[in-house]
Amino acid sequence: MIEFSVNTRGVKVDQWCDPPTVYLDHWAWRRISESSVLVKRFSAALKSQGGTLVFSWLNLIEFSKVSDEQQARKADAFLDEILPHVFILNPNFFRVIEAEDELLNGGVPIAPHADLVSLKFFAKHNLTRHNSLKLLPSQNLFGLTSTGEISAHFDGFADQIVGHIESLRHDFNASHEFSLAVKRIPKGQPTQCGTRYIARELLGSMLMNKSVKADRHHAIDICHAVVPVAYCDYVLLDGHWATQVERARKRIKDGGLLFPIAKVYSEKRDGLESFFRKLEGGMNGSVPSVE
Repeated sequence: MIEFSVNTRGVKVDQWCDPPTVYLDHWAWRRISESSVLVKRFSAALKSQGGTLVFSWLNLIEFSKVSDEQQARKADAFLDEILPHVFILNPNFFRVIEAEDELLNGGVPIAPHADLVSLKFFAKHNLTRHNSLKLLPSQNLFGLTSTGEISAHFDGFADQIVGHIESLRHDFNASHEFSLAVKRIPKGQPTQCGTRYIARELLGSMLMNKSVKADRHHAIDICHAVVPVAYCDYVLLDGHWATQVERARKRIKDGGLLFPIAKVYSEKRDGLESFFRKLEGGMNGSVPSVE
């Protein structure tokens, strides 16, 4: 939930997650936003439970890559339908893991997965608009991402992740000890959130597949997966990454680790409809649990 309030120091914007929390990668956001029926269905199910649509700036930027401007307009209309039941997440799992470590070491109690930079941008975007605090008018956030500067930032972020992956792959190929550690079933102490373990498993699946050369597409896909899977109840991903999450879930369970992992759906095997039925099942009075 995003909330604006006024205090003696000015306007304050805050955000938090209420379950059930849902994250959609590009294909899922596009499929739902292009159907007024699915938009209304999603909104009704989520709002009836006081749930949260979690998104990141990756969602926004990916729509800047499409040639059909109507897709961006429909994506904005979908967001407008859900507001203020949203939360802006940081997709950079390296930064999120650092924030988790800082919190464990007594740092400022801020949600490690919150993207405060994007939240500030969202606040400024609304504060400069007439009656925005009362009405949360049409956002046009997806339309704002069409500039070359933002796209360059997107590519730079993807290249940074690719660089991390290639560095790990070099170590994986050069060090027998490191390669054995990657292949080993994950072990560790019980933890509230398993971001580092989920990242380890998903990155490991790439390192062990020698036929895959990391590129921007892979980098963005893994960023759509790690933090959302660690912090959300439901996540919709493409088929490959949904399979990798299920592989990671099994290995993490075999290692005896206990922490929430999102229920993941893809387009395969009528996954979108299965997701809707699961989400709507919570409308009968029970909030869906993380599986």
